[in-house]
Amino acid sequence: MMQGAVAHSVSFNHLLQPYDHSLNSQAKDLSCVPKQRLMFGNYPTPLQSWRFSWKNQHYNFWIKRDDLTDMAASGNKIRKLEFILPEVMKGNYDYVLSLGPLQSNSCRVLSAIAPRLGLKSAHVLVKTSEKDAGSSEGNLFFHNLFGSELFFVTREEYRLKGQETILRETRDKMIASKMATNPYILPMGGSVIQGIFGYVEAFKEIEDQVLDGDLEIDEIIFACGSGGTAAGLCVGKYLSTKLRHVQLTGYIVWDSGVDHFYDYVNDVLAQLGLQTKVKAQELITFVEAYSKGYGESTDDELDLMRSVARSSGIVLDGTYTVKALKSCLELKNEKDLANVNCLFLHTGGMFSLMGRNEYLELKCSNST
Repeated sequence: MMQGAVAHSVSFNHLLQPYDHSLNSQAKDLSCVPKQRLMFGNYPTPLQSWRFSWKNQHYNFWIKRDDLTDMAASGNKIRKLEFILPEVMKGNYDYVLSLGPLQSNSCRVLSAIAPRLGLKSAHVLVKTSEKDAGSSEGNLFFHNLFGSELFFVTREEYRLKGQETILRETRDKMIASKMATNPYILPMGGSVIQGIFGYVEAFKEIEDQVLDGDLEIDEIIFACGSGGTAAGLCVGKYLSTKLRHVQLTGYIVWDSGVDHFYDYVNDVLAQLGLQTKVKAQELITFVEAYSKGYGESTDDELDLMRSVARSSGIVLDGTYTVKALKSCLELKNEKDLANVNCLFLHTGGMFSLMGRNEYLELKCSNST
C-alpha cells in the first residue's frame, strides 16, 4: 500500500482546499466546522426553470440540478464526501467501508471517488427483498466496475444488529482475512457532522443563484433518506441572510418516521452549538413519502417518472426523487402550486435505474 499512499498524497493535493465558511458572521460561532475540503464536484450546479406534465396537468417548478455534480459520482453524496474524505486522508487507512441499501447512491459515489485518492472501497449492502440483484443492475454495475468489495446482509439482520455492529464486524472480517489493514468506517449516507457542510454550502450556492437571477423562491423540496442533506440545508437556512423565509420540505423515503428526522436534525444543531438558538421544527417540515417501500415503486411513481422524462427531459430515480415529487404533487392542490414558487432539489440517482426490469418495462407504454 506504500506506493498507493505516495500516489494519493501527490495526486489529491491540488483538490484539497482550506474551508472558510462565509455565509455570515454567525457561522463563526459554529462548532465542528471542517478545516479542509476536497473539491471534486462541478459547481455551481445549474438552477433552471422546469416545466413538466403528469396526468393531464402542467407544472412549473424551478429545479436545482445536483444530478449534475459529476458523472459516475453524480448526485448529492459527492458534496458530503468532499468534507469527510480529508479526515480519511490524514489517517493510515487503506479502505473506506460504508453501508447502505442495495442500490445506495452514497456507496456508488464512494466507489467512484475512492480510486481518485488511491483508496479502495468496501460496502455492506442491505437487501430490501429476497430477490438477488444481478451484478450489472443499477449502482451494482459501478461497484463492480471500480472494483469495490461487496458484503450483503438482509433487512432482518440489519434491524437486529444495527449498522454500527454490522460495520464493526465487517471491518474485523476484512482485517482477519488480510483483505485490509485499517478500514475507515463511514456511516450510512455519509451523514456525519462533517458531511452536512456539503449542504450548508449548497444552500449558499442556491442563495447566490436566486439573488443573481432575481428569482422568487418560496419553498425548497427534496427527498430525504439518511438525513444529512436535510440537516445541512437547515443549517444553511439558519445562517442565510436572504433566504431565511424559504420553506424547507423533506420528503422521507425511508421508514424511520418524521420524529426520527426531527431528532436527527436537532442532534446536528446541538453538535454545532446551536441547540439554544433554533430547533429543527422552526427550519423544516418533514413529510412521509415511503409509499410502497424503500426502493420499490408504485405504478403511479413509474408513470410519473415516464411523464417527467417525456415532457421535460429530466430523469428521476425510483427510490428518492420520484417519491418526493409525487408526494408533493399529491399533497398540494393546483391552486397551491400556482401560488407557490417551488424549487425541486434533484439529488441524483439516475444510475440506479440501469438494467432493472421494473424500469425497463417503462418502454412498453406510450402514454404520458
